[in-house]
Amino acid sequence: MTKTDLVKTRNTSTCKMTLEQVLYELARYGQPYVMVSSSGWWSGVDMHVSAQGTTFKIRSDMGHKSPLDAALQCLEPVKQALQGMGHD
Repeated sequence: MTKTDLVKTRNTSTCKMTLEQVLYELARYGQPYVMVSSSGWWSGVDMHVSAQGTTFKIRSDMGHKSPLDAALQCLEPVKQALQGMGHD
């Protein structure tokens, strides 16, 4: 997901979520985390789908201005990965 896609995502109902809500949603699928570096915030989620024997590591871009922006960038790819495997 590019930063342009993130702007599109933020124009949907997802942008009404708080950081806590996004992290709880990501936690439904794996182990989320949010980190900060000198260049800004970034996020990720490590997922394991035991029925498929598949592991995913989804990461945001680095350099987000807020932890919410970083976490939101991970949310849609997580859902797309699961839909691609037949999970909703």
